[in-house]
Parts: sequence; C-alpha cells; structure tokens
Amino acid sequence: MNNQPTEPGQRVQPALTARPLASARALRAPTELELMYLPRRDAVAALLLVMLVTIVAPFLLLLAFAAGSTPEDDQQQADPALVMPLTIVQKWCELALAVAAAVCLVRGFGFRPASLGLRRDGIRRQMLWGIATLGGLYLALLASSIILVMIMMLAPGTEEDLTRRLEFLELLPIRDLLTTLLLLVPVAIHEELIFRGLLLPCLRRWLGNWWAAGLVSAALFAALHAPHQGFLAAGIQILSLAAAFTVFFIVSRSLIAVTLAHFLFDFFQFQFLRLLAEFLENAAP
Repeated sequence: MNNQPTEPGQRVQPALTARPLASARALRAPTELELMYLPRRDAVAALLLVMLVTIVAPFLLLLAFAAGSTPEDDQQQADPALVMPLTIVQKWCELALAVAAAVCLVRGFGFRPASLGLRRDGIRRQMLWGIATLGGLYLALLASSIILVMIMMLAPGTEEDLTRRLEFLELLPIRDLLTTLLLLVPVAIHEELIFRGLLLPCLRRWLGNWWAAGLVSAALFAALHAPHQGFLAAGIQILSLAAAFTVFFIVSRSLIAVTLAHFLFDFFQFQFLRLLAEFLENAAP
C-alpha cells in the first residue's frame, strides 16, 4: 500500500505493522523431553512398565530372597567381605534392567532417544553442563547439610537416623579404586537413566507440567535411598540433590550431563571419606 501523500496538505497515514497474537513463550516449540508426539495413554503405559521392571520387580525379588533365606544364609551375607561384591553384582543387574526398559520404550512405544536425554550432538556442551550440574549438586548439598545439622541439634531422637547412615558409610569401598569404579559406574548410569531419563518425561506427559513430575521423581529417588541412608537424610539431603538433578536435566536436556555429574559427585565424596579416614587414623594416638 502506498502511504505517500497524493495531494498537497494530505496527511500521511501511518503504516500498519503486524504484531504477534501470542507471546514468544506461548509459541515455544515443545522439547523432545515433553513427549508431545506420544499419546498420553502410551506415556502412562510406559511409565507403569518402567516402574514395574526397574523398581517393583527388584524389590519383589529381594523380598522373595529374604523370605527363602535361612539364618545361616543371613549370617553369610552379613560378612563384610561379601556385602560389597554382592552389591556390585546387584547394581550391574539393575543397570541391565534399566537398559532393557529403555530399549523397550524406544522400540515398542516409539520413544525418540532424545526424549530420554540421549543426544549425540554438542558433546562438549553436554560435558560443560555436567560440570555446571556438579556445581549445583554441591550447592544443594551445602544448603541441605546446614538444614540437617540444625534439625539434629534442635530435635531429639535423631541419633538413630545418624547411626544408620554412619553404618552405611562404613560399608563403602573408599580405599579400593577398582571396587569404587565398579560400584559407582552402574549406580550413576542406572539411577539417572531411571529417574531422569525414563520416569521424568513420562511423568511430565502424564501430569502435564514439570513441577509435579519433578516432585514425584525426586520423592521416589529419596524414598529408595531412605532404607540405607536414613529417613531424615533422605527426606532432606537426597531430596534436594534429586531436585538439582531434575532441574539441570530439564535445562540441559542431556542424560550424559547429569550422569557425568552423578558419577563425579559420588567419586569425590568417596575420596573425601578416604582422606578423612586416613586423617583420623594418623591423628589417633
């Protein structure tokens, strides 16, 4: 349209400019993690399958094994020399179940690998996100540790919870590097694949928002750690760490990033415990 005046004294009409009817946020394309290409009923079915294969089935197997064991078997399993090898075998078996569940979702339900956070592009960027996630984990650990210490100082009756966690820490292979790696590698991959890669996107598709999905996923993560680390520590410290994992997974959209951060976080914790144990031994009279 010509907006120039055609006669002397005629006013020029301002040009019309097109404005978007919706904000850029509203027009944002959904990410692969949101599973918008998948029907909600399929996401719910996949969620139930993942929980059955990776959470319910191992728990039922442990119950069945405990019910069929004899006191002699229990005494043999309590042997410190056997506890860690059995734990390592258990973690690798749980990782195999998690990988099988992921393959089933991709092949059977039509999941895209990127929806699980499995991406081949931008490896360097994903590594940087892993370092950022590690920093976020230590901030969450610091904040939750302060809260945990305050609660233990103000609330009586928390000694049993602290004792349970100390007993768990004593079983960790902090002095053997090979055993440490054999334990931490499957733990990091298994837990991130389950709670961030598999459960979180399915929960997001089912519940409709990241807040609810992240809360449920973090609560399950903390609940499964409670029997070993104590309910107070799991309810505060593990829950805050799970929230940090969730936030960085959603932002980075990378399972590699959170898995790398998970492994490094556990590995550095092991090294800190080793140095602390050696310091206490050298300081003892």
